[in-house]
Amino acid sequence: MKIIGLMSGTSMDGIDVCLAETDGYKKFEIIDSLVSNYRSKTKSLLKEFDKNTQNLLDDVKFINDLEKQITIDHFLITKKIIDKNNIIPDLVGFHGQTIFHNPELSKSIQIGDAELLKKLIKVDIIHDFRKTDLEFNGNGAPISPIYHKFLIKSKKLDLPSCFVNIGGISNVTYLDSTQLIGFDIGPGNCLIDRVAKDKIGKNFDKNGELAFKGNVDYKKLNILLSDDYFKLDSPKSLDKNYFNKYLYIFNNDKIEDTIATLSAFTV
Repeated sequence: MKIIGLMSGTSMDGIDVCLAETDGYKKFEIIDSLVSNYRSKTKSLLKEFDKNTQNLLDDVKFINDLEKQITIDHFLITKKIIDKNNIIPDLVGFHGQTIFHNPELSKSIQIGDAELLKKLIKVDIIHDFRKTDLEFNGNGAPISPIYHKFLIKSKKLDLPSCFVNIGGISNVTYLDSTQLIGFDIGPGNCLIDRVAKDKIGKNFDKNGELAFKGNVDYKKLNILLSDDYFKLDSPKSLDKNYFNKYLYIFNNDKIEDTIATLSAFTV
């Protein structure tokens, strides 16, 4: 089967699309892949949501508008890869955009209108990947370990093997001869990106330029590392805003020192 996979991570900056041929088990061959930024309108809505999450989460009109714009962006990149390769896929996997995640409430919200996307591209859509995992007392995230398992086996890596996936949040996959384990281990780029946006209006610390100029504050690093999350057993997962509660301790620090410390936290 020829399948298109769509992915937008917790950085909320755009969409990765991959066109692949696969049997879903052993065969997986990439035909093409593209990356697309969100349009300015979508970015603006996401930025507004990111700054006022709790209030806007229950604003039905706002969420519906955001969902529509996100879906249109996914349609545009899907159409682009279809037209470029002149291939109509059998299925499209539509992850949507995660806007809220709280496993304690058994709640993980990924917005994206699968019916609208199906209507626009006239191909069946697979979506809502986290629902079943939540229903079986999982966390609904991360959902990458099953693919990491495929990579470990297809590359014939020695067991046990681990993958560390660093996005907005960092997660780990562990595979040995008897078990597959995956869970979020802490922040990835989410805190660094947040500070860069709030302090200097940049989306991220390009090439770690600010971090390399700063000094790690080990006292504050230990405060971050003492969070109760690190004492929990798996399965466990994080919302990208979970650690924002600590950012106030950096209010009077130079941005270089703050980002150096947050980078050390991710490490």
